[in-house]
Amino acid sequence: MMTSTPGKKGTGSATMSWDNLAKERVAAAAGVELGQRVASTTRRHSNRAQIQLDREIDDALHAVATLRMARNSSCLIYMLPADVLPFIFYFCTLNNPAFPNWAPNASGWLAVTRVCSLWREIALHTPSLWADIPLNAGERVAEVFLERAKSAPIIVRVPAARTLGPNPAFIKNVQLVSSHIGHTEELSLSASVPLYNAVIEHLLVAAPVLKYADVNSVAYNTNCLDLPANVFIGRAPILRRLTFTNVMLPWTSISWANLRGLIICHCSSPEKSTLRGSFPDLIEGLSAASRLEDLVLHRCLPPLNQLRTSSPTISLKHIQVLDLSGPHEECLRLYQSIDFSPSAHVNVSLCFRNESGADVQKLVPLLRSYFASAPSDTPPVQTLALISNGTYVKLRVWRSLTLNLDDMAFEDSAHIHDPFSATMHSRANFSIELSDMPTSGAQHERDMLADLCRTIPLEDLRRLSLNSFRNGPAWNKGTWLDIFGRAKNVRSVRLHGDAAHSFSAALVTVPDDGSAPRSKARGAASRKFKNTRRQDLFLPELRSLYLEDIHLDGDFSGQPFHTRLAANLRLRSNRAPIDSLYFTDCTLYDEMLEEFENIQGLNVVWDGSHGDFESDDDDYMESDLYLSDFL
Repeated sequence: MMTSTPGKKGTGSATMSWDNLAKERVAAAAGVELGQRVASTTRRHSNRAQIQLDREIDDALHAVATLRMARNSSCLIYMLPADVLPFIFYFCTLNNPAFPNWAPNASGWLAVTRVCSLWREIALHTPSLWADIPLNAGERVAEVFLERAKSAPIIVRVPAARTLGPNPAFIKNVQLVSSHIGHTEELSLSASVPLYNAVIEHLLVAAPVLKYADVNSVAYNTNCLDLPANVFIGRAPILRRLTFTNVMLPWTSISWANLRGLIICHCSSPEKSTLRGSFPDLIEGLSAASRLEDLVLHRCLPPLNQLRTSSPTISLKHIQVLDLSGPHEECLRLYQSIDFSPSAHVNVSLCFRNESGADVQKLVPLLRSYFASAPSDTPPVQTLALISNGTYVKLRVWRSLTLNLDDMAFEDSAHIHDPFSATMHSRANFSIELSDMPTSGAQHERDMLADLCRTIPLEDLRRLSLNSFRNGPAWNKGTWLDIFGRAKNVRSVRLHGDAAHSFSAALVTVPDDGSAPRSKARGAASRKFKNTRRQDLFLPELRSLYLEDIHLDGDFSGQPFHTRLAANLRLRSNRAPIDSLYFTDCTLYDEMLEEFENIQGLNVVWDGSHGDFESDDDDYMESDLYLSDFL
């Protein structure tokens, strides 16, 4: 702090005056005198007083800024500061009454350039205002923007050519901007392979300032665009994000050093997958991409035939999204080679191509190591969604809840407000998908899903969802108890298909008695259930049960399902009652609902659909509006 000389004015005295004023305010708020020694409790009061002063300072600064804005708004244009005018133009970009057919961020500020000569002069001499080239407005307008943008970094989005036939407009647009790729910051292209081949010579240029590139090939089957190594993508040293769709480029032609995001997607596995290079080339490139945040590789991985037995570990500590899809051997090898943060969102989609020798069980230690490596402060698993369909399995895990299930309000409308939907449409923390699994046994797919679930820490699980599209229960009640017997905090369960049958039986079975002989079940098992502590029951905190696409008249044990379910819920209501039961697109009669409505304390919510019992006179399409958008 500066000192001041008595009798002289200067910045030092002003600083001293403000300092003394602040001390007096703090002392007054704390109830002490200046220079007095204070206790710890008084210091806390002093800290609160300082926090209050900070708030007052922020309010004062905001008030000053508001006054300056009001003053500027009442000034004539020529009196405004020169650095304010460009911001006004940018603000007008968000409001585009003069050009309603243009994109909202195109050039709405053009409408205000005629306010006065000064505004027009500012616009003409601010190249960054002209950086977003509106190619969809016509060649003449685009040329004006390119001229006035001068050497400023520009944004070029060539209008997509979605047809396979001739498209002169696409060719003209590429020819127009080709000489400006040298100062293009963002470039987006979308066309068919023949159109790219017609303009490829205009794309063989350097792109020293290119940061974002999106190249999409409108391809069918395995007909992908084959880009040469010296295309502009390979000559972009500061490239940040690269997106390829049905486009092939050698791995060695990508500038990896500054890459933040890489997305390469093929509609199907290309016939010439080796054109990109070998698997070691990909490993070498990723090893140089230490700043990579998003890595998405769908059906584009090279084969492993040129890879050594062991590959080096790739450290990608900044990865936020890791999404791999393709043949199981290539995907697993790349996944195991990457060292990433446990906070990353991971999605692995493995295609086994019905190979009889495929070892699906190797996924179990992979999943176990993923959860074991999470730090102690990592949020626990709270939502688990499972899909089981013959040769297809999908498992998704979320570590957070987007809605509070405990505060769900029931409405009188037929529409069911499904709390699962918001979560299911968000990106999962971990997702693994297995397709074309080898059919080595009738229980293979079910057992595989069960083994994967056993590796997940479920102690804090709050939501559980299972879609089983095949006829018959996905698991028996013993499997339910074995996997989820430790999940004591589950509040909501959602079941699609016949998985509800065995789950219903598990609700009234003590976890350590899941494999008891059926001859003992009706009497001894029921008495044991009634005498067991609530916390020792299966899912003791379950409050909401959602049933979808289930035949309530289905019979897998000599008794209609609606009768068994109602009996189990009634028995459950005396020990660990379920508050709400939801029916969506279930096959049922109105009389079946009465069984559940008579259960004390159970709130039944029905979407109004009778499923297969729907009469021909009803407009079934209207009931579709009430179906959940779960997946």
